[in-house]
Amino acid sequence: MRDGLCVPSRRANPARSDSTTTGVWFLSVGCCSVERMFEMMEAETIQVIPDGLDEMVPGPFLAAILSATDVSSLSGYDRVVVLRAHSRMASHYSAQMYADMAAVSDSLAETEVDPEFVAEASAAEIRVALRLTRRTADFEL
Repeated sequence: MRDGLCVPSRRANPARSDSTTTGVWFLSVGCCSVERMFEMMEAETIQVIPDGLDEMVPGPFLAAILSATDVSSLSGYDRVVVLRAHSRMASHYSAQMYADMAAVSDSLAETEVDPEFVAEASAAEIRVALRLTRRTADFEL
């Protein structure tokens, strides 16, 4: 791209170069391209992530793999895969936290008859346990 104008690529196949020989990836959209999205790393510094990490179910096994992974030693693509895996784990833990909040409310509902009291008491328990404000605890519940 020169002076705001899109200049066609001089390469026969602008989609990507042979990164094993040049160490450069070309990403193209229309007639514009981005060079050097990710630099190639030395072979001895590259850590390999397990196959299927992108499809692994969140849980203890995925958490163990992610905790043992040094992101700085991964290729650019693998860093994105690890980022997505961390996002899945965060969603998994968040869902579990909300399930635990519901369990607190359910345990109070088993002993109390008044639903308004159950809602207030549940929010109070959650507020103290998680150190939240009253409004936040009511919202989260």
